[in-house]
Amino acid sequence: MNRKPLVFLLVLLLSLLPVFSGNTASKQILVMHSYHQGLLWTDSITEAVKRTFGEAEGHYELYFEYLDTKRNSGSDYFNRLTEFEKQKTQLAELDFDLIICSDNDALDFLTSNGKDLFGPVPIVFCGVNNFTPAMLKGQRNITGITESIDFHANMKAISRLHPDRSHIIFIVDRTSTGNAVMEELQTVVKDYSDQFTFDYLRDFSIDNIDESLGNLGDGDLIYLLVMNIDQNGVFISYNDAISMVRSEVNVPIYGSWDFYFGKGIVGGMLISATRQGEEASRIALQILEGTPLDAIPVEKGGGNQFVFDYREMERFGISTSDLPPGSSVKYAPESFFRRNRITILTIGITASLFLLIILIISLYLRNRNRRLEEMNRLLDERVKKALSEVNTLNGLLPICARCKKIRDDSGYWNRLETYIKKHSNAEFSHGLCPDCAAEIYPEHFNKKEEA
Repeated sequence: MNRKPLVFLLVLLLSLLPVFSGNTASKQILVMHSYHQGLLWTDSITEAVKRTFGEAEGHYELYFEYLDTKRNSGSDYFNRLTEFEKQKTQLAELDFDLIICSDNDALDFLTSNGKDLFGPVPIVFCGVNNFTPAMLKGQRNITGITESIDFHANMKAISRLHPDRSHIIFIVDRTSTGNAVMEELQTVVKDYSDQFTFDYLRDFSIDNIDESLGNLGDGDLIYLLVMNIDQNGVFISYNDAISMVRSEVNVPIYGSWDFYFGKGIVGGMLISATRQGEEASRIALQILEGTPLDAIPVEKGGGNQFVFDYREMERFGISTSDLPPGSSVKYAPESFFRRNRITILTIGITASLFLLIILIISLYLRNRNRRLEEMNRLLDERVKKALSEVNTLNGLLPICARCKKIRDDSGYWNRLETYIKKHSNAEFSHGLCPDCAAEIYPEHFNKKEEA
């Protein structure tokens, strides 16, 4: 008995296990990718969807399906894929509340088979190239965000940043994505035929890529678009694609997707898989929360941004001041402050605290000295006043008319010299005036007169 179909069906069934578990009221969301798990573009959309739904209120269960059309194609593959999906859906007994799909192949699969497989479920797409309303095949339960390459923005940027280069080589494979990109590209390049000449590298092999790109010079430039399958049907990852091209040439390389960025392209107006996934999830949440689908029109080309690699700019003498307005520059060397910001901030905060402490102490000492000076001044005044009152006898003194004793403040009668001594700094030296001496010692003074 041939067990391969059964094993394959079991693997596909297991791929529908939910990522987020909720209660019985959870809404079930199918995320159908055109390509395979492990492809950077697809994985970035997956992470964006997980993060957006994970941060949303409510209970959602996410199921992920990968059609793997980068590595498999043809009507026979799609027919078998449709049959497996039917069996899997029946076995899993799943009723999805909404489907998110990424890229053209998944949208085409759902517009052809979605109603039969899942019923009239709302569908939100992202990453779809060359979108036209005809792609929806008259179905009104579909909306989303398109993937639109801004060739005009990139061509103008290239013309501005490389006025000395006039030959552009576009690398575009013959996959469904490559064909869609090529179709769109042809409508654009004619507007720049007076500035550039163009060549298209469509048939290439990973074994002889050097023969195709090895003779480029100062007037040349590469625009790397789609390089997933070579002419022998060999799959090429995004990392391998840019690595192969970058190692063979010494000319500027531009792109339209961020999965090449940071690996060798100068930059450009780039499409972000993360933004595509976030925007599709936002639209999906609106629908799940009750917004009518027909009130959400298809969003065209959202999320593109000019991004440039500083390292490649340095390599080809591109100044930041020449970049298009609103450009973001990545991988620029950190300034001295940024490299040492923690140390500088620590020193700054410590110095500020010391200065604050010194200021507080200085103010405290200054105020204390002022208070001490004021206290000393008042004390001096009081002492001077007290001394003046002590050393100066003034006012009315009660004195005995006969014995000449003086009455003090307590009512006691003091001899004159005692009172004066208490109320002044004067000292007494006792003696007799002549009159008193004559009166007391008359015999002495009588003799003196007789003599």
